[in-house]
Amino acid sequence: MRTNYKTALLIILLGSAHILGQSAFATESADPLVIEEIIVTAEKNESNLQDTAIAVSAFTSAHLERANIEDASDLQFSIPNSLLSRNVTLTIRGVGNNARSTTADAGVGFHSDGVYLTSPNTSEEFYDLERVEVLRGPQGTLYGRNTSGGVVNYITQKPTNEFEGGLTASVASFDSIRTKGFLNLPITESLAARLAFNTVRRDGYTENIFNNTDIDGRDQYSIRTHISWQPTDQFSSLLTLQYFNEDSNRGALDKVLCTPDATLGCSPSSLGTGVPADYLGSLQTPLQGIGIIRTPLYDATLTGNPSNLREVNFDTDPTFDQEIFFARLEFTLKLENMNFTSITGFQDFKQDNRLDSDGLVANDAFNTPLTQALFGANGVTYSPDGRNTITTFDYLISGRGTQINDQISQEFQLSSNFDGPLNFTAGLFWMEFDASSRITIWAPDLAILGQLAGLPITDAPVDTFSPEVRTDSWAVFGEFYYDISEDLTLTVGLRYTGIWSLRFTSRFANKLCSMGGSDWQNQPQL
Repeated sequence: MRTNYKTALLIILLGSAHILGQSAFATESADPLVIEEIIVTAEKNESNLQDTAIAVSAFTSAHLERANIEDASDLQFSIPNSLLSRNVTLTIRGVGNNARSTTADAGVGFHSDGVYLTSPNTSEEFYDLERVEVLRGPQGTLYGRNTSGGVVNYITQKPTNEFEGGLTASVASFDSIRTKGFLNLPITESLAARLAFNTVRRDGYTENIFNNTDIDGRDQYSIRTHISWQPTDQFSSLLTLQYFNEDSNRGALDKVLCTPDATLGCSPSSLGTGVPADYLGSLQTPLQGIGIIRTPLYDATLTGNPSNLREVNFDTDPTFDQEIFFARLEFTLKLENMNFTSITGFQDFKQDNRLDSDGLVANDAFNTPLTQALFGANGVTYSPDGRNTITTFDYLISGRGTQINDQISQEFQLSSNFDGPLNFTAGLFWMEFDASSRITIWAPDLAILGQLAGLPITDAPVDTFSPEVRTDSWAVFGEFYYDISEDLTLTVGLRYTGIWSLRFTSRFANKLCSMGGSDWQNQPQL
């Protein structure tokens, strides 16, 4: 039997590629059968990942770089059964919480060096991390608060006794410039500091055809410093300070993919682009019924929703501002056969974003004979954003969301390292969380209805204001480990959590309904 020369050539090429691949792999690791040892703190004590009886996905800094994992949105693609919704809420194995409220905490807890974050910054790029640990499944006994789906713990690089530094910069399309750097300073034998930073600056790659601007750009930076002090082998302390700032032109709503539905506006199973149908029972309905707003409000021949996913038609450009300050103080005392750790955490979080609430354009929506007869030939007068008053026939609706919160937490841990089969990890936890939030929608319908009722011109927003949300919680927790054999360990975990104070005040109002005695207009903007 003769072998085709093409087949023989293919066999030779494949064999050569296999040999080269084996050589390259051997260069990276002298023994390809050796599994790299990864030390994790999933059980709040250092242990080998292979010996940790928890479903953990651990990524060292080298793993993050090789896999091109730059932030939490990239991380979800490397974790089994995970999804990051709206770049905010992470679900693992289908467990999470997609509710959008100041009082709605996530089902997957985010931690920074062991500090629980009520408001995690999922839009920040990773930098100067030692590793990222993702614990899948309920982690109530050791981590407790809001960890029914799992835990994501960012472990940052700590100061060392060596002088070193690094700087990387990358340039890409859309005038993108990214920088990362760190500097490690051994000050004395017992004192060291580490400074790290990250910057992201790029133009947007989504075109707003309404005004020919580019949106979805980024302008953010973050800086973090660690100061460690270890006067003795038995005692050490670590102070962490971090500041993040973002001033971008991105919004919560980027693109409307819509198959019109007469009741819902957009069908839940929307696959194509289009414009929403009018919502039955919406604020526009009475105005359409008497002929002040045209029917349909959204007309594909007039508004236009481009099919290109990188093109939008917004009559209001989005903005996104965020400022976060984080502080952490840790003390560790090594006793005989035990370790005592104290972790104090603080976070101050501020966010303010504006967006086009309907994500589309409705030009000349008020241009009807009745509108001209009642309001004049130039259109109706109202405020589309709470800042300016305009006279127009166009239907402009925009929204603003603000959130301000701060938290302080304290955790004490005591863990044993006895030589016998029984060991434990126990602790106390306390946290105080204060928050205020506001969601405002400037809908022209209310302003028009008010003017028809004889009220003066007003911006008439629909306003949901939560001036105070406060949560005080505490917990006692512990896990006990008993080595039945070298290969089998029994773990028993317990946790008791109490909330002794929860105060929530909410106001839903608009200026039309709140005139004549209400103090809505005296409420400050966040």
